[in-house]
Amino acid sequence: MKEDQNILMINNQKGTFFAISVVFHKLKSDGIQTTFTKIIKNLYYKIIGVDFNMQELDHLTIKGENKNLGTICGSSAEHTVTHVLDTLVDFDESVLDGIFVDYGSGKGKLIIFAKNYGFKHCIGVEFAKELCEIATKNIKKLKIKDTHVIHSDAVDFAIPNDARVLYFLNPFHKSVFEQVLPKIIAQSKNLNRELYIVYRAPIYNEVFQNYPEIKHLKKDYFRGDLTEFYQINYK
Repeated sequence: MKEDQNILMINNQKGTFFAISVVFHKLKSDGIQTTFTKIIKNLYYKIIGVDFNMQELDHLTIKGENKNLGTICGSSAEHTVTHVLDTLVDFDESVLDGIFVDYGSGKGKLIIFAKNYGFKHCIGVEFAKELCEIATKNIKKLKIKDTHVIHSDAVDFAIPNDARVLYFLNPFHKSVFEQVLPKIIAQSKNLNRELYIVYRAPIYNEVFQNYPEIKHLKKDYFRGDLTEFYQINYK
C-alpha cells in the first residue's frame, strides 16, 4: 500500500510534461467542456490560495497511535464523487438532511464538495494537525457554511446523532477498521434513522463482512473506480 502511495506522489510531482499528458488524457476521457471546467476551477483555487495538493504524512503532527496506519492525503475527481453521491441519494434521498462525515478528510476537498452537493452539514475527521489547519483555511476561503474539521484519530471519534453518511476513501489500514467499525455499530444504536457507509477503493472490505449489523447494499464500478455501499439499521 505504501508503494502505491509513493507512485501517486511521484506522479503528482513530475512537473510540466506530466501535467500536459494528464490534460490530454482528460480531454480524451472527459471531453473538452468538462476538462476546461476543471482547469478553470483549479486555476481559481490557485489564485485564492486553496490547497488541495497531495500530501505525505511522514512529517506531520499526528494525533493518536495510528500514524503508520494512515494513507496518503490525496483527492477525488469530482465526477466520481458526484456519481457516488448520486448513487447514495438513489438509496435514500433523506440523507441530505443529515450529517455527512468523511474519515481521513485531509485538506477538506470532499466535505466541501459534499456540502455544495446538498448535504445539510459536513464534518471531516483528520488525525494530522497540519491538514486540519489547511482544510479549515480552504473552507474559509471558499466561504463554505456548516462544514468543519475535527482533529481526532478515527478510533476516538464519536459519530453525531444526526449522522447519515460515513465516507471512507481507503483512509487507513485494516487494523484501524477493526477498531472503528465496532464503535460505529455501538454508536448507531443512538440514531433515529438509517446510517449509510460509503467505502471507496475498498482494499479491506472483508472486514465489513465480519459484522452482521452492517448490510451490504451494492458494489459499484465507475470509470475503473470501485465503491462499496453499506447500511446500518437503527432498530
